[in-house]
Amino acid sequence: MHTSIRWAARAGLVAALAPFASAQVGIKAFGPLNQYGFPAYYTDHQDLSLTHCADQNDPLCGIPPEEFLIGPPVITDDPAEGNFWHETFYWQGGAIMGIPGRGDAELVLAVEGVFGNADEAVRQGDQTVFARLRIRLRGDGFEGGFYRIGTPYGTFVFDAPAVDPGRRIVNHTVDCLHVATISCGSTPGPNANYFTTPLGVLDDGTPAPEVAPIGPNFLRWDPTVPPLAPAGYIGDPAILHPVIGAVAPNQNAFRVQFSRQSNFNNLVFDQSTDLFSIMGKIDESDPCDGTAPVADFTANPVSGQSPLQVSFTDQSSCATAWQWSFGDGTSSNLQNPVKTYAAPGLYTVSLTVSGPGGEDTLTVPDMINVTAPPGNQLVLAQPVPGVAGVSNSFVVTGCTPGRTIGVYSGLSQGSSVVNVGNCGGIPLNLGRPFRLIGRANANAGGVATILATPPGGSAGRTFFLQAVEPASCRTSALISEVF
Repeated sequence: MHTSIRWAARAGLVAALAPFASAQVGIKAFGPLNQYGFPAYYTDHQDLSLTHCADQNDPLCGIPPEEFLIGPPVITDDPAEGNFWHETFYWQGGAIMGIPGRGDAELVLAVEGVFGNADEAVRQGDQTVFARLRIRLRGDGFEGGFYRIGTPYGTFVFDAPAVDPGRRIVNHTVDCLHVATISCGSTPGPNANYFTTPLGVLDDGTPAPEVAPIGPNFLRWDPTVPPLAPAGYIGDPAILHPVIGAVAPNQNAFRVQFSRQSNFNNLVFDQSTDLFSIMGKIDESDPCDGTAPVADFTANPVSGQSPLQVSFTDQSSCATAWQWSFGDGTSSNLQNPVKTYAAPGLYTVSLTVSGPGGEDTLTVPDMINVTAPPGNQLVLAQPVPGVAGVSNSFVVTGCTPGRTIGVYSGLSQGSSVVNVGNCGGIPLNLGRPFRLIGRANANAGGVATILATPPGGSAGRTFFLQAVEPASCRTSALISEVF
């Protein structure tokens, strides 16, 4: 039997809920090599394992019919003797939609096996796997400007200049290779069959590593929407269907927004679809096989006004039973419970999981921050003009006349504390790191105006803002702005 107990810093759990560009984690694990020299399966953080779909007689595997092989597939050291497919898949996903008067928007997602050599030849020893996320906007109706594109794996913003007819105005691909070291956008050399780590963080040697484009969970058909996926599969690629698998704040949708302004205040169009083509064959073997479980979970939202309804999502591995403690004396044995917090306060959440291999507990101190409903609350207005590189006015009403008001800014939502005034720690709804952008004293009418200039390089990024009055220990509600 194996038993372990772990404590997680609150900031670390909150970071897992941030958008793809800053904190999305990749695929969790992979299986032993199969007879073709590729991993037998890949496993996501919901313990969904998808096998290497390399059966040309399986109509749900996604192998193009024009690549039909004569005889059994062969991989040898001599490419002239090999007849294996140049690419095979563990998982495929995608969405496409027409935008009236503009053209087509396409999202391509995949985890696929290939051969890592300059000729892309089928050669023993060059097996590798990569994850792909590709966004394309094609059509002569797209004009130059700012495109905000939401996917289940993050939101991307493009400052796209006008292009000549027939060219794609957005053509963005992130390919992350599973080689000796995980790399993004590079070409593998020969003998690239190093499956030493999951497809996750892309450590390129910089202080802020990139992250893989797919993860932590595979998209799969939504089981609450008929029809159900074929037995043994997560979907049928020939049928468009709603999906699940995105981690908040990302949505199970493909969305394209266009504005001629970087702050996206005036949208020219905003179009989305929740229908995806999905392919993946479930691996029926038991990847745990007595392995000790590891407790892991997320929560959304982690802060807000009472009564606050929080959805907890289990991301543990090799677990067959769950026991939650929500920090207010209540508990649940559901895998993915929903809890409503009625009283303001900070709540420590704990999850104990068990399985054939043992037991594990993860405890997150002060994970949930519930604040009192509005009544005697500051009100922070949207900044004016809401543009990076110029002075912006941040107006706060409901202040105590003559008192100092501060405005804090960060790149993510979360649960933090600022130590100012005589209040001790004042809870904020900002994730770390955050900073004070300015202070001002409230006038006789209880209005404070703070002036600050967002850096020009922050254009197109989403910032979260919150005002604080240290003398009264009061805060405003959290607002967001794309400068």
